[in-house]
Amino acid sequence: WAQVVAALLSAGVYLVLQGQNFLPIETRVEMLAQADRFFSHPLVAFIARGGRGEALALLALAGITAVFVALTTRVLARMFIGGVQEGSAIAPERKPSHARRHVFAEGVVRATFLKDVRLIVRDPLLLAQVLPTALYILPAVFGMAKFAGVTLLGPISLVVAVQFSMALTAVSTAGEECWDLIRMSPTPELRLRLAKLAAGLALPAGVSFVLCTVLAILGHPWLGLLGLVYSIACGAAAGWLQVTRIKPTPRRDVMKRGGGQNRPGSLMAILIMMVGAGGLGVAGTTHWIAATVILGITALLVLGCFVLVGMTEIGGREFSSGSTTASPGSA
Repeated sequence: WAQVVAALLSAGVYLVLQGQNFLPIETRVEMLAQADRFFSHPLVAFIARGGRGEALALLALAGITAVFVALTTRVLARMFIGGVQEGSAIAPERKPSHARRHVFAEGVVRATFLKDVRLIVRDPLLLAQVLPTALYILPAVFGMAKFAGVTLLGPISLVVAVQFSMALTAVSTAGEECWDLIRMSPTPELRLRLAKLAAGLALPAGVSFVLCTVLAILGHPWLGLLGLVYSIACGAAAGWLQVTRIKPTPRRDVMKRGGGQNRPGSLMAILIMMVGAGGLGVAGTTHWIAATVILGITALLVLGCFVLVGMTEIGGREFSSGSTTASPGSA
């Protein structure tokens, strides 16, 4: 969670620097004057002197850091000891005989889908890597909102669906042991890949549904419905491009430097995102002929992804070089 907070703070700096470009010049001058007064405060200037390497300031910052480290260590030690003591004192709870049993035979695809969704939701490291991507979209939204108004929610829903389904699908398929589990399972490989695609698409589709519902409530029901359909379709196509070519990568590096992602597929997904968002944007301006043409091209691109792009097998040597786990042959 410290990484989540750090990611939000760093993205916040970016938003502040970019957001000022959309303000009137008088407001910007006033904000710069207030910022100058803030950074001239002795405490803030003291931190800046430490950043310049002044010995006294560095010593003081090191002392403050040592105090916080000691307090954190003490709190965590007490939590650890208390958890061990509580864990040894807890007796296993007996389940009633009539309770429903969840067994593996209920469905591998369903179990795979739910497992990956839980992993995505509960992983703070993943959230720290993915959340800034959403914040970086906001300056473009602010810049175009004055021209498109509320109809901008349609293209935004599609962009969110494509961008996040690409990232989350790559995580659910490429993270460390995922490829091992796919290859060793008796279930057909296509079904497992589709389950992981659905897991990566679930959360982005939910966000797109909320945005399109708001758009429909604000007086644009047809545009909201169109946005939802194309958001899910384009997001599914982007996820399919990721699951067809899996690059095994340690989970902590999946989102770094394109780790785990299919670069040609990512470029194709970005093209679909740009064309689809443009078509929804034109539809929001009620230029239906141009919107029909652009959205028709988007539909052909989405259909082409599923028809022309097939699953690619990964050789044992390539798998060994791209993952820290054992190769499928040795497994």
